[in-house]
Amino acid sequence: MTPDDPARFSKLFGALDEAGRKRLLELSTKRQHQAGDVICREGEAGDDFFVITRGTVTVSGDDFGTSKTLATLGAGQFFGELTALS
Repeated sequence: MTPDDPARFSKLFGALDEAGRKRLLELSTKRQHQAGDVICREGEAGDDFFVITRGTVTVSGDDFGTSKTLATLGAGQFFGELTALS
């Protein structure tokens, strides 16, 4: 595995062969966000699939007008897979 190998970040990509992982990297865009940035909002249209390579992401939802933390994701975890597949 190379330093940029997606399999290094998530077991999800471990099932791909080297050519598949290389292709995935070619199709990917690396983004960096600051603490407090909103990456996406519930109900927004989107087609992005995110893999966290460093740091944490807090997933929150609206609970009758109050923000409620649903999960905290870290390196190797992902979100947006349902939007990307649909």
